[in-house]
Amino acid sequence: MIGPGRAVRDVIQRHPGPLAAKFTYVAAFVSFGLIRGDDRVWSYVFVITVLLVTVSFIHRVARFSRPVAWALAASGAVHMAGGILPSPERGAAILYETWLIDGLLKYDQLAHLFGTAVITVACWELLAHYLDHAKATPAGHAALAAVMGIGFGAVNEVYEFLSSTRFSGLFIGGFQNMGWDLVFNLFGAAAAGLFLGLSLARPRVTNGVEVSVTPG
Repeated sequence: MIGPGRAVRDVIQRHPGPLAAKFTYVAAFVSFGLIRGDDRVWSYVFVITVLLVTVSFIHRVARFSRPVAWALAASGAVHMAGGILPSPERGAAILYETWLIDGLLKYDQLAHLFGTAVITVACWELLAHYLDHAKATPAGHAALAAVMGIGFGAVNEVYEFLSSTRFSGLFIGGFQNMGWDLVFNLFGAAAAGLFLGLSLARPRVTNGVEVSVTPG
């Protein structure tokens, strides 16, 4: 039975760059939050820890490629920045609430779109180890990954709601905010799934280890 520590060490050995970047920005954001007396950082520490251990165990099967490892690390940075850094915009408490395109696109929405797209590609690489490629088409493979990405986004919304009952300053927003989060989760998963399906690409697996991406 492989323990969490061994699983995390395996990921560090295979992808030291992304993991070093992740540990660095987590330490930086947590320090920044604690200096400001922001207790919300502990919610992020909990999420990051759970996700790191979960992804490490999944990696033992999926053998995530280097681009996906970097994208997962980047997604975590985008989300931590959004929830901890103050917004430069007057009237917005945190970066999540900042309008990137006034009245059209918020940082929060872009973060959800990007994060769900990354998760969808990670699911696509994981599924390559389970699907029968003689029966599953590239489009079906991509569609299933997109459904998994949407599911992950929904679970994230449930966690955000439950966290808001414990940490009053999480800036979760009301039903409209949650609705837009789900919409952009859908956009991110659909965009990634469409790209993967139309590219007719497949992660090529040899002896259970991801090697490269090849045409379907």
